[in-house]
Amino acid sequence: VDRALGAYALFRYQAVGGETCDTISFVADANYVELERTTLTQGVLFAPEDAGDVRDILFIPPEPRISLWGSAGRISPSGVIRLVTDDRSADRTITLTTGGQVSY
Repeated sequence: VDRALGAYALFRYQAVGGETCDTISFVADANYVELERTTLTQGVLFAPEDAGDVRDILFIPPEPRISLWGSAGRISPSGVIRLVTDDRSADRTITLTTGGQVSY
């Protein structure tokens, strides 16, 4: 999630050393390859970051398992992505769990 640019990216993460999906402490920019970047629809913004807000999401195949990171590190058992309209007349919260559930 790139709040400043109002975009999100899909990326492939390359763990380094002896890291596994369970032991990655943070998502380092140097260790990922961006596959696709999408900008939010005009008039929709990511809400300002708050505690529990998700910055990075790692989907771990083949299980529907997710690792979540925020500004302070790993988030568990759930985190949120908050969207607002630019005039703040509407908002929506997307909740993600480490078990793979996404709800809004």
